[in-house]
Amino acid sequence: MNKYEANEVLVDESGNSEGSNLLIEESPLLVLPTIATKLSLNEAIVLQQVHVSAEEEPLSMAGHNWVHKSYLEWQKQNFPFWSEKTISRIFKKLEQKSLIIAHKPQLHRFDQSKCYRINYERLENFLEEMEDWEMD
Repeated sequence: MNKYEANEVLVDESGNSEGSNLLIEESPLLVLPTIATKLSLNEAIVLQQVHVSAEEEPLSMAGHNWVHKSYLEWQKQNFPFWSEKTISRIFKKLEQKSLIIAHKPQLHRFDQSKCYRINYERLENFLEEMEDWEMD
């Protein structure tokens, strides 16, 4: 059986590849390079996942799609490669920049989860400001 190297994954003559299930089985994390260079890679990853989560599992409030998760839920469902503390830091940075809006619903006294949504208007303005600053 002849094997050919294609994109560093071995492919046999039938088109089957060894190890390709690692690339197909999970949903990839997508990041726009423009946003990653203007913010940071970690912030761009979180911003994209808030966007995706708000579209896939929306909680509609005040005409916006929100996503309701605790840092632990974000860690287990989206970011298993980061600690809860790292996730918390990234979300706080995005909140400080007003790129995401957080709301604590107070479902019960011990609930530490928040609802998040992207502030798309602020994101657009932020990216324009960064572009203008880079041109100076």
